[in-house]
Amino acid sequence: MHWLAHFFGLDNPSGPAYLLWSGVGSDVSELAIIGGLISMWRRHNCHVRGCWRIARHPVDGTNWVVCRHHHPDDPPTAAAVRNARH
Repeated sequence: MHWLAHFFGLDNPSGPAYLLWSGVGSDVSELAIIGGLISMWRRHNCHVRGCWRIARHPVDGTNWVVCRHHHPDDPPTAAAVRNARH
């Protein structure tokens, strides 16, 4: 069991907390960052399987969010946006 205590940094008289957070404990923040990036990618990715584009357009009547390429309606033109604004 000495190897396990050494791996987690619990066998040094300078203090177990220092060795834990400067050793194997520092990987906790790296895993959290990687997990956060993966969850952001999955949240904002197009819901069409295999599409890598960022989804910004909700599909009416569903919970799906798709990219402009996969949206069932034609994308609005600049003139349509300008007319809707006024």
